Amino acid sequence: MFCLASKYQTAPENLNQVIRIFKEQAVPLVSRQKGFKGFYLMTKPAGDLMVLNIWDNEAQVNAWPQNPEHQKVAGQLRPLFAGPPVRDGYEVSVHKVA
Repeated sequence: MFCLASKYQTAPENLNQVIRIFKEQAVPLVSRQKGFKGFYLMTKPAGDLMVLNIWDNEAQVNAWPQNPEHQKVAGQLRPLFAGPPVRDGYEVSVHKVA
C-alpha cells in the first residue's frame, strides 16, 4: 500500500467549509476510485489540515489528480487554502485498523 500525506493551511473561518467539501464531495468521489483504500482528514482549530490518502500503489496516487472530477473539487478548495499543499508519499509498512 501507499500513503500520500498532504498538509494544508486555511483561515480558521474557512475550516468548516473545507471540512464540508471534503465530507460531501471529495470523500464520496475518491471512495469510488480503483485502488482506493482509505482517507483521513485531520484538523486543528487554527486552520491546519493534514490529509492522508491510502491506495494500493503509488501509480494510483499519481493518477488521481489527473481525474477531471478531482480537478473540479480541487478547484473549489484551492481558493480556501493559503497556498499549495506540502506533500510526501510513503510506502505503508504496517497497517492495522480496529
